[in-house]
Amino acid sequence: MPNEALNSLVPRCRSSSYSTPLITLIPPGVDPTDHPPLREEPAGPVLAWLGEPAALAGMLHAFGLVRGSLPDARLIVIGSAPDGARSPEGVSFSGPVTGYRALFAKATALAISGTHAAMPYPLIEAMLCGRATVCTDSGGLAATVGIGAQVVPPGDPGRLAAACAALLTDVRLRRELGVPGGRGKRYSWGYGACPDLEDHATVFKLLPAEREIGMELTTAYQLVPEQSTAAIIVHHPDAKYYTVRGAAGEASAERGALSGASTR
Repeated sequence: MPNEALNSLVPRCRSSSYSTPLITLIPPGVDPTDHPPLREEPAGPVLAWLGEPAALAGMLHAFGLVRGSLPDARLIVIGSAPDGARSPEGVSFSGPVTGYRALFAKATALAISGTHAAMPYPLIEAMLCGRATVCTDSGGLAATVGIGAQVVPPGDPGRLAAACAALLTDVRLRRELGVPGGRGKRYSWGYGACPDLEDHATVFKLLPAEREIGMELTTAYQLVPEQSTAAIIVHHPDAKYYTVRGAAGEASAERGALSGASTR
């Protein structure tokens, strides 16, 4: 369906009087097999940046702050240089690109900023390749990465610089954020591995979900708002999905597989 039609249809459906939403948006996916993990990092601290032209000045300001603490840091701006502009020290422009993987391979980490109302495919591709990322909390960026990236406020070069410097200098942080796509498993309550929804009550005792993010638990141990998820996420490469309680567990696992609970 064209974006113009969606833009007019979605608000009407969401504002309808029905208690259950009439429409759910499912963005197009990215095939992880097209973006296998990058195994090697460049020898020195190299940051790749992708964003809208209007956000370039803020990124260059942030990179200048990064160079204050990391004088040997380099920045690759993905795209063409503005007409007549001189490249600051340590900054290079890639020129027009048809794919991002080769550029990601040259970088230690990726930064992406701007509004990005559309699906940020390069960001998803970088995460699938296992490159640690930092993005601004605007448009669809933060919603896309969830807890899988450093997220900073838009229009704050100082915070952006601090997050970029952290990724360039902290190997452990990069490894934690750069888990390759397809690796690991998610175990949600109510499915084969954790069949008892009553255990949501234990989660609420351990984590301040109600106080911090406004999540509630019904008397049937369902999460509110609808479509909220509580899960144990394991990124170990040998993680496997499993079932308990025989046939009942197998039926629950089948529901989990259909809903995506057995995927990362």
